[in-house]
Amino acid sequence: MISDIHAISGNTLFDLIIIGAGPAGLAASLEARRMNWRVAIIERASEPGGKTAQYTCKADEQCRQCGTCQVCDAIAAVEADPDIELFLSVTATRCTQVNTAYHVSLRSKTTPEIPPVIRTRRLLLATGFKPFDPALKPALGYGRFRNVISLENLEPHLKSAGNLEPFLLPYPSPAGTAETRTVSAAFIQCVGSRDETASANYCSQVCCRTALRLARLMIDQALISDATVFYTDLQTLDSGTRNLALDTASLSLICGLPAEVTRDPDGRLRLRYETDQSNTILETVFDLVVLAGGIRPVQPLSDMTGLEDLTTDLHGFWQVSAAASHADILAVAGTASGPMDILSAMAHGRYAVRAMAMAPRDLTS
Repeated sequence: MISDIHAISGNTLFDLIIIGAGPAGLAASLEARRMNWRVAIIERASEPGGKTAQYTCKADEQCRQCGTCQVCDAIAAVEADPDIELFLSVTATRCTQVNTAYHVSLRSKTTPEIPPVIRTRRLLLATGFKPFDPALKPALGYGRFRNVISLENLEPHLKSAGNLEPFLLPYPSPAGTAETRTVSAAFIQCVGSRDETASANYCSQVCCRTALRLARLMIDQALISDATVFYTDLQTLDSGTRNLALDTASLSLICGLPAEVTRDPDGRLRLRYETDQSNTILETVFDLVVLAGGIRPVQPLSDMTGLEDLTTDLHGFWQVSAAASHADILAVAGTASGPMDILSAMAHGRYAVRAMAMAPRDLTS
């Protein structure tokens, strides 16, 4: 249930505090409740769900297993459970380990003058990720051309408005005609991932499926007439993605990434690219370009102290140090620990709680 942090007694001892109310944190809290643990979730945003709260359902003629519905269900379950305290607009600022428990200092955005402290037997970090900023790739036109957008722009607008109007230029119909507008869209993958120049030489795992789902959805809803997905190495390991990736009259796949996006005098976007099958530079014109920014590590605990057992991996994602003396009461879950999709993040959150529950340690304090 949504709670007031100042109504919690400093003597209250939670079985688990989760920092982050995204997919991993929500799933972890529900798993903990199955074991009758008392749970607190600390979320700095004003609503639960993490970035997923802004994502649109991607079902077209069938469910595409994107995970947004499961997150909505998890939010409802958490808010209905009296033994899950959900604190919104609250930030963790300090964590002090006392024997085998943690004392967590908090800051409320609504009443910052009262810094409460709550105690827990276990601590789970599910602090999510940040998307790559496509403006760092200026050749692709983001921030210069209105009709070059990112997935982070596209998803919340589709969810709230269900159209593309803010991103499209006026259509130059010939005078005296009633020509129906068609919109051709390009999705450019691996913007800021699988890219050594962007310090991200790894796959973000989710961009291929997200782009394919959105392309199918936008075609199904007649928001666009056709879509072309430019990719490096399409991640089609599961059957659902393989079905999404089937070429149709409206969806094309090109193995090759555009090096540059320019705008023609009529406002349409010209992409220059080279495919794996040809050494020739090709050009194609589109009305809309969508950039799939990669998953990047975020360290929202930069203002929090006291977690000496936390470290980062080669790419900067959180992990618990192998030398941690009490690693069984501290864990990281979801995209805070590395790239993964929504359903994988939820599974990872549940797994983290089960691993804590199986730890052979006396957790009395």
